[in-house]
Amino acid sequence: MFLRILCFLVVTSTGLIAGDNKEMINEMFATKHVSSYPAASFTAPRDFAIGQWVSYGMVNDDDERSIMISRVIGHDGDEWTIESEIITKSDRIITQYSIKGLDVARKSGKSDDMELTKIKIKTNDGEALVIDGFVLSMAKAAYGKSLKGWTTPSTVLEEGGDVLVSAGSFKGTTKIKSETAINGADEESTSYAHPAVPIYGIVKSISGDEFTMELLEFGDSGAKASF
Repeated sequence: MFLRILCFLVVTSTGLIAGDNKEMINEMFATKHVSSYPAASFTAPRDFAIGQWVSYGMVNDDDERSIMISRVIGHDGDEWTIESEIITKSDRIITQYSIKGLDVARKSGKSDDMELTKIKIKTNDGEALVIDGFVLSMAKAAYGKSLKGWTTPSTVLEEGGDVLVSAGSFKGTTKIKSETAINGADEESTSYAHPAVPIYGIVKSISGDEFTMELLEFGDSGAKASF
């Protein structure tokens, strides 16, 4: 589901020039938390709330590490603003999506129920780029497939057991399966979910050719816009 978004952003970052983030990424992977979360049934991601955030460590089939941080930074009526930050070895890309109808779309599983109203993108130390109005209408086709990840339904497979990741120990996770888009190709994703985790609910996920993602840190408050 959500992997449609993060994989699209990782791919679009290719070719940009910036500093070396390798040491910072390795430090984020190395930080361990001793928190333990009791077993609880997972049926769907929790409702959004301003301030929620999650940080994931990702490793592709070439053993390259990257970071994805998602933050809920705004809410006005039926419009949510979600910030996604992707950190690769050479780049840092922050994208803010303003989306109307997201609550309805998450419940219905239909991406047509939501409307992308604005995108802001900041790459490395560059100026923020705002995409809205006519330009946004032309760009929607490029972002449309990635945004379907917010509404792609998941199939609950079975109890996932206990999962230990950098963010802590999660007891009694739920194993789920969903379809994701990686580099433009549809791939099946197997994930372990727990209701303690905001936004996506995902503790650990494996997709395609050994593309793995695990929860590094998370919180129910404190997230703020990066720019």
